[in-house]
Amino acid sequence: MLTNGKIKKINSLKSKKTRQISQLFTIEGIKSVKEIALGGQISLREVFATEEFFPMARAVCPCPVECVTQAQIGRISAQSTPEGVLAVCEIPQWGEPDFSPGRVVLALDGVRDPGNLGTIVRTADWFGVRDVVCSPDTVDLYNPKTVQATMGSIARVRVHYRDLPALLGDCPLPVYGTFLEGDDVFRAGCAAEGVIVIGNEANGISAAVARVVGRRLTIPRFAGAQGPESLNAAIAAAIVTAQLCAGGRGGKNPGK
Repeated sequence: MLTNGKIKKINSLKSKKTRQISQLFTIEGIKSVKEIALGGQISLREVFATEEFFPMARAVCPCPVECVTQAQIGRISAQSTPEGVLAVCEIPQWGEPDFSPGRVVLALDGVRDPGNLGTIVRTADWFGVRDVVCSPDTVDLYNPKTVQATMGSIARVRVHYRDLPALLGDCPLPVYGTFLEGDDVFRAGCAAEGVIVIGNEANGISAAVARVVGRRLTIPRFAGAQGPESLNAAIAAAIVTAQLCAGGRGGKNPGK
């Protein structure tokens, strides 16, 4: 039963501190909840669904599913227009990121926008990139806005928070960084492996991380375009990831 006490407990998970203590987070929407349930990498604790979505949720979720009203969903949702399904999940404990030969890994240095992080995780999933490494000052993956922006890709992409200079300084893969000045990413001839560092939306890659970048890449403007000073972090990540993965066309999938 969705009691006032349970509603208060679920709402407390909108706080990063509570998520860290409880090791729980929430995810909303039947598609995202289904991705979690079928992925098997993240454990579902309990699911709340309106009458419309209850049969679907009960069919795929290996945990208790409670039928609730739309008004009750509204009391626990982080969305302005709740979708009718909300799940409480356990935060997974991943191992170390995989820097094996042939892998492509994304590293995020101080990315602060929840939507950008969620979109980057979704982009990584599209290209088969299984590990995303974040600096400690990158926005929390389990922020409800970030979780929602992943559109269920959070179920398949392993996101780690690490000291980037220490981690990448010993990385066996090539380390590429996105800068306003560098080698043209479309002409750089990079092999389909390596770590792609994406910097903060306003300030770019920090000096400490820049020191461990082996090669600077840039996304050029075309036909003399006089547009904005820089690209959105998520868009930049998508372009460079696509180009790097395409470098191994005909070879193995860099995320497998």
